[in-house]
Amino acid sequence: MLTAEFRSVLEADGAVWSASSPDAVRHFGNAAQELRSAMDGRAVCPVSNSVILRVTGKDRAKFLHNFCTSNISTLAAGDTCETFFPNVKAHVVAHGLISAGEQHHDILLLNSDGQTPWKHLSRYVISEDVDIQVLPDRCVFAVCGSQSSNVVGSLRDQSQSVTDALFRTTWNDFPVSFVAGPVENASELWARLLADGVTPAGEDILHHLRIQEGYPLIGIDLTTDHLAPESGRIAQTISYQKGCYLGQEPIARLDALGHLNRQLYRATARVRDSAPADADLPQVTSASAVPRDTIPVLVCLPVRQVTGGQPITARLPNGQIVELQVNES
Repeated sequence: MLTAEFRSVLEADGAVWSASSPDAVRHFGNAAQELRSAMDGRAVCPVSNSVILRVTGKDRAKFLHNFCTSNISTLAAGDTCETFFPNVKAHVVAHGLISAGEQHHDILLLNSDGQTPWKHLSRYVISEDVDIQVLPDRCVFAVCGSQSSNVVGSLRDQSQSVTDALFRTTWNDFPVSFVAGPVENASELWARLLADGVTPAGEDILHHLRIQEGYPLIGIDLTTDHLAPESGRIAQTISYQKGCYLGQEPIARLDALGHLNRQLYRATARVRDSAPADADLPQVTSASAVPRDTIPVLVCLPVRQVTGGQPITARLPNGQIVELQVNES
């Protein structure tokens, strides 16, 4: 929840609010320019719907290693990795970033209130020295572009009193870093980011980038019906050398068989002039709201439909019919 003070700060900077999510800034007046700034190296987006879980205790790294798909044991302090938290059948429970620290590990989850992953992980804490908590009242900012890691690193070094979590990653090919702090520090954190020459941008930009890069949201692009490998992010999230973990056997079996029935794909879409009204079409799960000739989208499709080489028609969340150009990599 935004404070009234920070809401006023954002409005003074030209924030245009989302009609469906009152705490989300869509853009600051010119989404196309904000996207160019991100592509040129540095833009910052307030993130409205996210949560951070903090894991403490001397057994925390081993515990997390046993319940996610990435190799947590190799993370040094300051490192970040992307991962899935599957259940015993390898279905997706949560997806996010883990940042290793000297005294704790932090987990950043987008589009989550944190309760489902917290309950899932907490049930397995038996005799381990591990404590998991959802950090309350945190502001989160995404710094996008080639300079993002340097920007947030410098900010963290100079402003440790206002920041307490940092995640540096790459969404496929595009660098993005997240910095967080107590919500009462939001205005100061925002001001320090802008003072460093970073362009304010809205969540339309953040979501354009994550869609373009194939970074899914749980509950939108993937659900608990999906297996972790169906995300299309095996290289970024799944280690086949780390040994046993919850859900490892079904994931290893899929790897051995070398075949998925369906997958979440990155694609670009062009709006069609017409289509049969009763057409049974695949549903695009995420589509960029930034005006472009072609629209970056995420869509879950049967693998054989993509490899068949036939044109693919789908339906956007707003109901428009589009022709897809699927990125198979």
